[in-house]
This record gives sequence, C-alpha cells and structure tokens, in this order.
Amino acid sequence: NINEAIRLPEYIEKTSLSYDMACQFFEDVRRQMTFLEERGFSIPTFSISDFFICDGHFIFITEKNIVPIENDVLVILKPFLDKTFFSPEMAEIQKLPSELPKKSWMFSIALLISTLMKLKCGKKLNWNVSMREGNSPLEQFSPEIKLLETIYQTKLYWALERCLYNDYNKRYFFLI
Repeated sequence: NINEAIRLPEYIEKTSLSYDMACQFFEDVRRQMTFLEERGFSIPTFSISDFFICDGHFIFITEKNIVPIENDVLVILKPFLDKTFFSPEMAEIQKLPSELPKKSWMFSIALLISTLMKLKCGKKLNWNVSMREGNSPLEQFSPEIKLLETIYQTKLYWALERCLYNDYNKRYFFLI
C-alpha cells in the first residue's frame, strides 16, 4: 500500500539500515534497474531522497535521474545536482552531453547502501577516485567503512565490494 510507504530519509533518521534491509535494498534496486534497462533506460546515480520503503521493499519513485541507453552507453544530457553518490566516471564529467558506462549505477548504489549501513542521513563516506586500484575497493573509503562489523566478510560485503571498483569494467552487481 503506497499510503503506508515511508521515505528513506525519514526511516534513516530513526534507525540505521540493518543487514537484512540492506540485502533487500540491494536486490530491489537490481530488479528495478533490470526492468529499466530492458526498456532502454538507466539511472547513473541515486540519492537517499529517491527511495521509499513500502511493504519491506525499496522503491525508487523519481524520474529525474532516468537517462536513455544508446549504443550500450548512458547518455547524460543534463547536470545532476546531488553529487553525494557519484561514481568516479560520473564525477569526471566535464561537458554535456556526455556518455557513461552502463555500470555507473552499481558504484552509486553500493556507496549509498554502505553509507546507510553505518551513518545517519546527511553524512557521507569519503572516497578518493585516485586510490591505487590494487587496494580492496572498500579500502578506498574513510575508516568508517571498515567499521561495518555487521557485514564484514558476508555476502553483502563481497557484493558491495564488487560494485565499488574505480574501474567500471571490474564492477559486478551480484549477491551470492
């Protein structure tokens, strides 16, 4: 029932994201992104305010970040205002129109989920695009990410890590 939906920022103000909720979030976004991609669209970046929780599921109810997929790349025609959860390649856009790899959204959602697991809305994990690629992707973040003791060495931990590579060719959205 959409009338009983709660905006994600309101939920996060009361509590942090549990492990089970984060897994649900991860899977719900995958299903919605698959649906969009099958229709020739994608979302390169997410904001906390884009999501609602309804009947235990995470639903993005916004069309402002939807972009077309043309020739297997995302076509960015407008600037994005909320840069909190940008992928490295999205952060490097200098001019419009621009093209991005389809895997940009994976970095954005993994960063958002990682942030919500530990931190309250409004504070973000710091990451550095220029980190050496040899490090674990999760090691490119501020120390708070390593304190996600509730997910360390779990299937969610490895799923987030697969999405957080600076090199988009190495990213995979897969929860085992």
